[in-house]
Amino acid sequence: MNQVGEAVVGDAIENLKNAVMEAVDSAGASLGTLWVNVGTPDLTQSSRVDTTADPQQAVSGVLSYVMWIGLAVGVIRLIIISVKLGLHLNPRD
Repeated sequence: MNQVGEAVVGDAIENLKNAVMEAVDSAGASLGTLWVNVGTPDLTQSSRVDTTADPQQAVSGVLSYVMWIGLAVGVIRLIIISVKLGLHLNPRD
């Protein structure tokens, strides 16, 4: 009877692990391809940037946004990889 219970619980845990790993893979792929759907900012006709100002300021503003977005994506991906690694190195296997 004990073996049947362990088999049922083991199968449920294995199914949960597979579902989480599939979700993590899907989320990683979505984050990795997000740049395809994001439009390119118009540096010449933006209402936030003065057109008489130095274009270097506009590029600097865009790069500051890119830096924070890249940092956020990197941290999220690092967390996802850590969870994936933790599930993969299950000591019950």
